[in-house]
Amino acid sequence: MNKLLIILLSLFLFSCTNYDCDDLEYRDGFQYEKMTGHLANGHYKCIENRNSGGGNSEHVTDCHYKDGLGIGKWTYEAQGQLIHNGEYLDYPDLKALLKSKTKAKIIEIEAWYEGSYGALNIRIFSPEISLDSLSSLSIIENYTMKICSEYKLQEIKFSQKINNDWSTRTFQVK
Repeated sequence: MNKLLIILLSLFLFSCTNYDCDDLEYRDGFQYEKMTGHLANGHYKCIENRNSGGGNSEHVTDCHYKDGLGIGKWTYEAQGQLIHNGEYLDYPDLKALLKSKTKAKIIEIEAWYEGSYGALNIRIFSPEISLDSLSSLSIIENYTMKICSEYKLQEIKFSQKINNDWSTRTFQVK
């Protein structure tokens, strides 16, 4: 029993990687480890000193990745002040619906905040079929209004990446 516990604990410890600013690269909706080319799995904390307005300021991005995709909560701070924060959301039914309508490679759902203002960001990567306005409105009525209410979001953005170009439709929550 003790050997099994030690093996499981060591697998957990070695599977959680810590990344910094130069360790990852973004390709086709996924974060990859630059050194190995593997999908990112672990904690990413990037601390950059930027020269802005005549002085240096520290910018900190803090998030987690699993299989190259963002998971859980994330933050972005500048000069010690929270600028943006959010949470990658897991709604399997909504993702499945969007994939079936668009034949997309990846669907990413995120609650994004700047102060008390929040938006539901739905990113659709490499769809074979574009999500049209009528389908977007149907999804808003049947799925996303509940999410917006739960996370106190004022806006819904559907973004589609087609041939390296982003197209975004924005809807205000009433």
